[in-house]
Amino acid sequence: MQQAAPDSSLRSSPLLAGVIGYWMFKALSGFTIGIFIVVLLIIAFNVGAFASSFNTHLCYSDVLSTITKKVESANTNKSIEEYEQLESLLKRLPLRGYESDCQEIKRETGNL
Repeated sequence: MQQAAPDSSLRSSPLLAGVIGYWMFKALSGFTIGIFIVVLLIIAFNVGAFASSFNTHLCYSDVLSTITKKVESANTNKSIEEYEQLESLLKRLPLRGYESDCQEIKRETGNL
């Protein structure tokens, strides 16, 4: 029995499939690397935002603690002059809502 000669188009198809597969792999790996970089940037941004937010919250916590101690001290002493002095210092605090700078407020609470 004699086998039929292989068709030449069948012989070139594995080579063609290999070339197409190689270029698809290269394209997908480039795409995957791009997606990976974007995901890393998003994660890094969120970690940075959290760290900054954490420090800001600690600053405000410290400021509120300082003010609370001064008010408790004035309340314990029941001194009208101390109340008036505390009131004037509290009015001078640089409070501008969400645009307030905690470090600036912290400096001013040091004068309390």
